[in-house]
Amino acid sequence: MPLHNIRDGILFLTHADNSISRSLPRAGKRLVPRLLAKIGDEWTRYEEASSLQALAGTSPVIFQSGTYAKAHRRSACSKPLRNVLHQFAWQTT
Repeated sequence: MPLHNIRDGILFLTHADNSISRSLPRAGKRLVPRLLAKIGDEWTRYEEASSLQALAGTSPVIFQSGTYAKAHRRSACSKPLRNVLHQFAWQTT
């Protein structure tokens, strides 16, 4: 195991929010550090779940033109965060 992985693992285990992150169901050893790295530890930054959804691109966006309306996936978003949230959702099913 490379030295930076060991150092990152120790840093994660000593993080103040480690207990909160580890309580997430089926997040495992790989998803929890990625979630913490992408979301951050300043929880007040996201006032509602919808603001985190908008950042991750998981909230639907309505495209409307005349009488045509369709919901689609947001393209202007943090794609690594969207990937982590999709993996987390898949693991919890």
